[in-house]
Amino acid sequence: MVLLANEDYWGGRPYVDGIQIEMGRSSRERLIDLELDKADLAELGPAEARRAQQEGRRVWTSAPVELLALQFNLSRPETRERRLREAIARSIDRATIQKVLLQNYGEPSGAILPEWLSGFAFLFTTVRDVGRARQLRSGMDPPPLKLGYDPSDALARRVAERVAVNARDAGIRLDVSPLPPGSRHVSDSDVDVSLIRGRIDGPTLGQAVLQCSDWLGFRASGLRGDAPEEIYVAERRFLDGFTTVPLVNVPELVGLGPRVKNWSALRWGDWRLEDVWLETAKP
Repeated sequence: MVLLANEDYWGGRPYVDGIQIEMGRSSRERLIDLELDKADLAELGPAEARRAQQEGRRVWTSAPVELLALQFNLSRPETRERRLREAIARSIDRATIQKVLLQNYGEPSGAILPEWLSGFAFLFTTVRDVGRARQLRSGMDPPPLKLGYDPSDALARRVAERVAVNARDAGIRLDVSPLPPGSRHVSDSDVDVSLIRGRIDGPTLGQAVLQCSDWLGFRASGLRGDAPEEIYVAERRFLDGFTTVPLVNVPELVGLGPRVKNWSALRWGDWRLEDVWLETAKP
């Protein structure tokens, strides 16, 4: 896709003449483009962003604006047992997922709304409790459950595989496989649980609640965006059913080439590309 500067824009012409956007490339390919000066700006995954920083490249990091979570398919008889869903939730080692798979970017999370937006996410536990997970699992003989993930999301695949390893410690088998094409919601597929990923960036708490309502079905009607106490109670009630299990909050990571000048972006990820200019080669 090629975007050209609008000469007649009322707010003033941007500094760059145009932007060429290449889509469908992996994070590793985007990092290589950055290293070879084939790109001035590239969105990166955690592993590639860490490598870029270690090589002395500029990497911009937003607030944690994306949530990775498990969502159970309650139309499947295997997942209707709340104790089983809770056992899986308590078996997950969020800290290791954040430190290893996210390369220490982002935050472990037991809440839907991120701490930087709500101020109360820390009240939702992120501690792994395998002993309690095994107690919940005792007396049940669950069949292997299918855990699906977006096949175009490499990070989602790695997190799904780690969740399956964690669940095995509690005596629960999760078979990881890519979701079939066209499965936009967990109920659209034949999996028991999906690893989902969505953006919650507000930037206000009220707007974030509406985003969660649209994406996760979190009840937003009647909640005032300026009443954190009401929202906390509603979120606690929603999560106590263990139909949605938050895992980690992920930031947006952007690698910047040496030509990029005056890069600025808002905390929640809005890029101010109209202010960016590129340094040209000196004659």
